[in-house]
Parts: sequence; C-alpha cells; structure tokens
Amino acid sequence: MAVDLGFDEGGAGDTLLVSVQAGIHEQAKKFKRRWRSRLGDVPFFHSKDYGNYSSGVFTEAGLDRNERQDLLKDLTSFVHAYLIVGITARVSRSLYEKCTGRMKSIPDPDTTPTEKMQAFKDGLRHVLTVSKHELQEREKQYQAERATMPKRGPKPKPSASDHVSSDGD
Repeated sequence: MAVDLGFDEGGAGDTLLVSVQAGIHEQAKKFKRRWRSRLGDVPFFHSKDYGNYSSGVFTEAGLDRNERQDLLKDLTSFVHAYLIVGITARVSRSLYEKCTGRMKSIPDPDTTPTEKMQAFKDGLRHVLTVSKHELQEREKQYQAERATMPKRGPKPKPSASDHVSSDGD
C-alpha cells in the first residue's frame, strides 16, 4: 500500500502553522482530482485570501461570500472523504528558533529544490516528534513570553467629555 503525503506551512508574525496530510495513494489521487475540479477558476486555495474581498485569488475568480463558503465546505468534505489524517501544529517562530537554532530564512539561490524539500521535511519531523513533556515546557515558556508583550485590543471609544456640544456649551 502506497501513501501520499502533503504538507504546507504558513502563518503571520511569530506564529508558524505547519500542516501535513496523508492518504492512501489511490484515494489521494481522487482527492486531488476532486479538489482541482471544484476549485474551478480559483487557481489554488489560499487561506490568506479567503476573507479578502478586495483582491486575491477568490476575488479574481469572482467569488462572493456565499460562494467562498460553499467552496470551503466542499473542499473540507473532500479532505474528510479521501484522506486518512491531517495534522496542523502551531509553532512560535521565536521559540522554535531559540530551541533549535533553525528557521526558514531568506531563500538561498544555491540550494536546490530537493535540498529545500529535505530541509523542510527535517524541520517538520523535528516539530512533530517533540515529546509531550517538552511540548508542554515550550508552551509554558511561549505563554510566559507572550505575557510580557503589550496587549492588542480594540481602540478606546471616545468619551462624552471628548465631544463639544453643537449648541456651544
């Protein structure tokens, strides 16, 4: 029995999301065909563009909010129908770099695609094979570091005393 693996990474700021999906080869082929067919005019699914209604692959394909929701529902059903497992790990970039001394950096033009793929697989293996205890310790450290960062929240609303009445009072 042959197994196909797919993986991707993304995120923003200090958060890195690493995902891996696995499926039996024949089922994975069906998954890919259905996925590509359902995308239609959308060249690829890019979650970063999903909620962007002014530009991006979904806007360029002319999909409105309802059409995007239907697309996501269908693509999700393909994942459940055809793949064996999907795992996503959230990793603090700064903590990962501190613990391993490695992080994806500026692309090196001398590195071949095969070498890049091997480096990615090695990094993924490293992330996914952390012991539960070590993961808990790293999460505690990450949370402690986050607690020292300034909080982001809604901007304060102006108070009534900040407004001048229209009758000149």
